Amino acid sequence: MPGAQEEAVSKKPFEAAFVCILHFPKHTVSVESTYNSFIAATEKILKVQRFCKNHVDDFFARL
Repeated sequence: MPGAQEEAVSKKPFEAAFVCILHFPKHTVSVESTYNSFIAATEKILKVQRFCKNHVDDFFARL
């Protein structure tokens, strides 16, 4: 079940970020800019995950 575990791990940062957005004071920042920040953070997380996965796969391929 590595796929299910991977999926569970990859959802945690998104859930945490979404909870932060929901609890962030509404009057200090617009919903649109908060949403854009969330999307940017999500893209960065996905890039890091892909980068790490590629390097791990490469490492094991060389063994």
